[in-house]
Amino acid sequence: MIYGNPLLLVQSGLGNLLVTRDLLAPELDPGVRFLPLDPPLETHYMLVWKKNATLTKPAERFLSMLTG
Repeated sequence: MIYGNPLLLVQSGLGNLLVTRDLLAPELDPGVRFLPLDPPLETHYMLVWKKNATLTKPAERFLSMLTG
């Protein structure tokens, strides 16, 4: 959830914010407007780590979980 500085800038009229819906607090300030993009942006995620790095066991399990 986004709380604090980025949302405070929007609430103060000092900026705008482009975020995914799941990062917004469910109880947005009534003075803040949420406008879904149409068409929606398509997002792609990547997992990145240092080449030839030895991964920790938890990191290996996480990678295994993501790659099936």
